[in-house]
Parts: sequence; structure tokens; C-alpha cells
Amino acid sequence: MPDPAETARAEALARIRTAEASGAAELSLYGLKALDRLPAEIAGLSALRSLDLGETGIADIAPLAALPGLQIVQLVGTPALRQIQDLEPLMDARDLRLFFEAHPPMPETVPEAPGPFAIRGIAPRLETTQIAEWDIALTGLGAAQLDRIGRALLAGSFAGAARLHPGLPVFLRRFEGVDLLFLASRAEPQVLALTLGGLARPGLDAAELAALIDGPATALGRSGAAAPDAPAAELPDSPAAYAAMTESGRNHARINALAQIAAAAEPSA
Repeated sequence: MPDPAETARAEALARIRTAEASGAAELSLYGLKALDRLPAEIAGLSALRSLDLGETGIADIAPLAALPGLQIVQLVGTPALRQIQDLEPLMDARDLRLFFEAHPPMPETVPEAPGPFAIRGIAPRLETTQIAEWDIALTGLGAAQLDRIGRALLAGSFAGAARLHPGLPVFLRRFEGVDLLFLASRAEPQVLALTLGGLARPGLDAAELAALIDGPATALGRSGAAAPDAPAAELPDSPAAYAAMTESGRNHARINALAQIAAAAEPSA
């Protein structure tokens, strides 16, 4: 049976490496309850300004001294740190704020260069399917992480994303340990609609999702085959029905919901 501490450490390392590769200013290790110490690799996140250690077993934040740009550390539901009395020296030595309550202020930001969409004169818009809303409820993501996911998609949705099928612009991207399935389509000539169709933690099966797209792509005439007259796929009618499905069944629902949107939209690419 896998060691929970090793599993948590592996997930933390994956999130740290993703943040390092993208130069992220924010990192969430939220929910890794078996994580009792910070990986040494966190010292490589030179751009980090905000860190969420909520609902972890972290009992020592001394490694954060190696992150001079860090401004905010969120410790909601991290009971071990409430008992530590030596946090003050770390805080006094620098402008670091610790929060034990939800919704801390956003870290100070510096003006950013225009994103790829803005440079091309395209305004991105983020939407969700009902399936994605049910995924959010099942995953238990907090409001702060959902906000970061939304801003990350709008800022540069295709960064690190893999297109799953040549016939439909459906992409899979990992962000803060969460796999995001989304469709890119043109709602208007200069408006790119990004529709979040599903998410899961620890991850979604990319190979299965790609195979499931074949049917809708053929039905829409975007896979090189003739488009048959296919009826609209049925979707679960309630959160309870969706929760009772297998993960494979949920993948069918995620793809079918995005395919229905794609059928009424102009593909973006």
C-alpha cells in the first residue's frame, strides 16, 4: 500500500516543478494532509509571492527563508503551525504575512506585459459546462484555487496544454495538481471562448479522452470522415447521477458536453 507521506511529497514536488517551469508567482499545496515537511526544491521558486499550505501537515516553515520575494503564506487548517512559537523571527526579518483564516489579500503585483491574446487583439472569455460545475463540487476545490485556475486559463490558456484530437480544439492542461479539460472556440470574431468541461485531481486519462473525441469529431465532420446524422448524446441529469458514474462514464459526459458546445461554435484552431 502506498505510503501517504511519500504520495503527498510526490504530488508536492510535481506542483513545485510545474510552478518553477512557468515562473509562477503563486503555488498551492493545499489539501496534502500527509505532507509534513516542505521539499527542499521549493527554494528554486524565485518568483514566488504567495503560498497556500492550507490543510497540510507542515510543522516547519523555516525553508521559506530561502524565498525573499514571498509575501503571503496561507495556513488555513494547518494545526501543527498554530502551536509553533518561533514564527515571529522569520516574520520580523522580512515583509512576510501569515494567514490562518480564509481569503487573505492578494499579493502585490507588478504591471505585466500583454498576454498572447491581448497582443493578437483577442478577448478571452471563460465559461463552464454543468459537468465541470459538478466536477468542482466533487473535487472540493476552494474559491481561492478556482480563482487562480480561472486567471491562469485566461492569461495564457494554451501554456503547457496538450491538444487531444486534431478534429476538435479540446485541450488538457495541468495546473496546481489539477487536470483541466477545456474547449477553445470563437464565440465572436475577436472573442475566444474557453469552456471548462471537466477537472479532476490527481488527473484525467488523456488517452481515454482523446479516443472518446473521435465519435463527436466524426459527427461534426471534423475528423476527415463524412458526418453522419448522429443524435445528441445524453448527459446525466443530476449531481447525484454524475457522482454515481465511473470515471470512464464521467469522461464520456465531459466530452459529450463539450461536443454539444462545439457543434454550435466556430472552432478556434
